[in-house]
Amino acid sequence: MRVRSLLGALLTFGLVMPIVSCNGSYSVSSIQITPASQSVGTDGTAQFTATGVFAYGSHPPQTRDITSQVTWSSSSTNIATINSSGAATGVAAGTATITASMKGFTGLVSATATLTVTGGSGNTGGGTGGTGGSGSTNTSGDVTAIAVIPSSQTVLSLNTTAQFIAIGTTAGGASIDLTDQVNWVSSVRTIATINGTGVATAIGAGTTAITAVYTNSDGTAATGTASFTVAPTGSPEPLVSLAIVPASQSALAINQTAQFIAIGTTGSGATVDLTNSATWVSTNVKIATVSATGLATALSAGTTAITAIAKNPDGTVVTGSASFTV
Repeated sequence: MRVRSLLGALLTFGLVMPIVSCNGSYSVSSIQITPASQSVGTDGTAQFTATGVFAYGSHPPQTRDITSQVTWSSSSTNIATINSSGAATGVAAGTATITASMKGFTGLVSATATLTVTGGSGNTGGGTGGTGGSGSTNTSGDVTAIAVIPSSQTVLSLNTTAQFIAIGTTAGGASIDLTDQVNWVSSVRTIATINGTGVATAIGAGTTAITAVYTNSDGTAATGTASFTVAPTGSPEPLVSLAIVPASQSALAINQTAQFIAIGTTGSGATVDLTNSATWVSTNVKIATVSATGLATALSAGTTAITAIAKNPDGTVVTGSASFTV
């Protein structure tokens, strides 16, 4: 009921606003497919990886592995098909364009790569071009090198996360996505930690080396390193206004709930999701109450104002209001 109420109000009033958090809830701004091109034989398979760049306003961009989140397509399914995990299969000789697409706040974001299907059968080798990524499933030979993508990332607040990806290159020249297979290490755990899937979490200010280590079956190892910088700002930028989204909502039954969202705007024009940090007030608690996270609950017929209040470090406050009709 809560979701239907919010979605209905957003559609009714045509409000389209990117809701973001300083903790990394960014929108995808670009996509890169790696490798940029591959070759396989008929019935051979080749793995593509999609890496998304997420950014909002003045926040630093973050890079994430979105292979399983994008929509994959082939320009010619008579030449090659591709599944939802980015694994392409050669059907007949020729060249097909592989596309990965994902909806961003500004519309559909997409990227392309090339898959050439030769007349032979099976895999014929790894990918070429690009900055690494998953290549053909032909993984002959040990992994001899690892590239960590991106090579550096910076976050501006503690507890923010960032995704790193490990791309291995075998002795045979194939590229393999080893993100979930390598051992991830942060050189300074008081600055950042990193889990088994390459997600780093900011703990304290400074820069730490993020290393991916892969051990081959013969005991030899390959490593790759990137840097992760945590640079929290000294004090938050003052808010100059606060808006509640949507501006009005209606409930058709007692005890029905509706979610409101508080969006603050700073002097530089950056927006901040304040839903969980603002103080929420209903001007008539007999008609509706509102929780500390902006969830209003209908109690009796009528209309009440739902107000969010946020305080700046200097003591000044900004407020925003919306209406809730039961």
